[in-house]
Amino acid sequence: MAKAFISYSHADEKIKEKLHTHLAILRREGKIDAWQDQEILVGANLNQTISFALSSSELFIAIVSPDYLNSNYCYEKEFQQALELQTAGKIIVVPIIAEHCDWLNSPFREIKAVPNDGETN
Repeated sequence: MAKAFISYSHADEKIKEKLHTHLAILRREGKIDAWQDQEILVGANLNQTISFALSSSELFIAIVSPDYLNSNYCYEKEFQQALELQTAGKIIVVPIIAEHCDWLNSPFREIKAVPNDGETN
């Protein structure tokens, strides 16, 4: 079972929920376990919990939007840690381009994105 970390801006909550719905079959078949920040327990240290979940994942799924690129936490903490893990061969970064944004002027440009290389409708 692949362990996935879903990184998203809270402004994109509806998009994240739709992704969670799309992953339902893979979860049912035991092919993926997708972690999201709602799993953080009350009283837990946010930074430590998120960092541990990310470092113990095999996939980093980023829901990329203008809000994601604007988020210091998503972009500068989670994504930067994922890039380090990817360079070390410990994780695969999967950018999902949710809406038009300036992702091609970021390190995401070097990673194959979906849908169709980031072309959104």
